Amino acid sequence: MTVPEKTSILMVCFTFPPRFGGAVVQALRLGAQLQTRDYPIAFLTDSGSGPDSQASYESFEVYRRSSWSDSSRNWRKMLWALRIVGFALRYPAFRVFHFHSVQGPELFCMPALKALGRKSVVKLTLAESDDPLTLKNRKLMGPLYGVCLHFVDKFVAISPRLQQMALQASIPQAKVSLVANGVDTGKYYFANSDEVARLRRKLDIPLAAKVIVSVGAIEHRKGYDTLLSAFLLVKRQLSEAVLLIAGPEDDQNNPYFVSLVKFIQDNQISDVRFLGKRDDVHDLMKAADLFAFCSRQEGFGTVIVEAMCCGLGVAVTDIEGITRWIIGERDLARNCESRDPAVFAHECVELLGRRNENLAKLAASSAANVFGIESVADTYEEIYAAI
Repeated sequence: MTVPEKTSILMVCFTFPPRFGGAVVQALRLGAQLQTRDYPIAFLTDSGSGPDSQASYESFEVYRRSSWSDSSRNWRKMLWALRIVGFALRYPAFRVFHFHSVQGPELFCMPALKALGRKSVVKLTLAESDDPLTLKNRKLMGPLYGVCLHFVDKFVAISPRLQQMALQASIPQAKVSLVANGVDTGKYYFANSDEVARLRRKLDIPLAAKVIVSVGAIEHRKGYDTLLSAFLLVKRQLSEAVLLIAGPEDDQNNPYFVSLVKFIQDNQISDVRFLGKRDDVHDLMKAADLFAFCSRQEGFGTVIVEAMCCGLGVAVTDIEGITRWIIGERDLARNCESRDPAVFAHECVELLGRRNENLAKLAASSAANVFGIESVADTYEEIYAAI
């Protein structure tokens, strides 16, 4: 019996390493998992003012296409859209074009892709940015975007809020799937006591400390002002608490970072460590007891589910249509609807007291079953097959 060939998938990402972003990280993670299932996967990306090229990155062939500019203007994005259509004409083997977010002009590709017999999947990643309702309501191009949206074969929303915004834009319900971002459970998993001890020695953290970790760029949107105000109250109850903050932009040229440092100094808060951008976030999480997240806006919040897969207690401030769906009714997770630091601090202390090895193992296993990249890839396989 002949085994049918798997559909060739082209992951379309405007940015690509060395320019990193959450969307491309997720695309690479999904692509790698699909490759283990024998799907031919390649990437198409914009090279700005650079030349056209074809090269390997990790296990993928990457096609870079010039838009002859590094401008952020729409005309460059229009050129990028034309390059996508040109690529489709030149490389007929790629049957599914999977867009990991669109900025708007890429939608003009959709009628051409449909005419060429290609299938299109558009991933929605950030409300009020790349969702169909926002695109459709743009002042100049909105009406044209609205027409082109209906040529897309499938929309993938990473949160209920994005799903709802697609439906509000008159996208048929059958065309919109709710699929979470996937976690690499080979990196994010429950660590045994020996591994925790090793990681804490490496970080110079006492084994008996109550370790809270938060991850994200040092910017107002991430809510570190709320987190530090809450940590001040946590320290009054748990003197052994340590707060690790991992993320870029922790420098004196960032006024927001300067204001955070001043708050720490003025209130004499000890045991707060800004670690900068890290490549070992998975190890930081496995060394911790609690993940605390006070972000004001996210498309999904992948770091939340990564922490859950490590079996951490998870305390997050509510982001409408996102965090409550992620958190659900899990024993070691709390969605805090108040942004009052005292309320958030209470949730953190309660979770730190509640967490034990058995609950942590169960939490990690439950999260991996839902958010592990293997489970997410299963859903994408169904989507590709259905279109």
